[in-house]
Amino acid sequence: MKPFIITTLYVFLQIISLAKEQAKIRVHIIGHVSKPGSYQINRTISPREIKQICGGWNLPWAAINRAIIMRFAGTQDRPLDNPSEKDIKKTYDFNKEDQQIEIANDTIIFIPMKNIRGR
Repeated sequence: MKPFIITTLYVFLQIISLAKEQAKIRVHIIGHVSKPGSYQINRTISPREIKQICGGWNLPWAAINRAIIMRFAGTQDRPLDNPSEKDIKKTYDFNKEDQQIEIANDTIIFIPMKNIRGR
């Protein structure tokens, strides 16, 4: 009986581990960040966690009050510079570091450059 319980517990822990791995999604962080790239994250994330993942913002140039989160609907064949009406685009203020943001797979997080005014 004891080996059966141990085996069952082991299988259960493997299933939990696999479920946690599958809960991760891929996100692309670009723009004025220290380490732009693709990262595996949880579906819900805060700006503080995004900042940690990508190595921080390129200050003073990063406009973290205008961070753009975009998810492209449809197929992978459509180029990124040709968004459709179904695409979801929203601007966030990443100064609010504790807000929780729902992220879908292959979401793009863009940190734009601040508007620079000449003298």
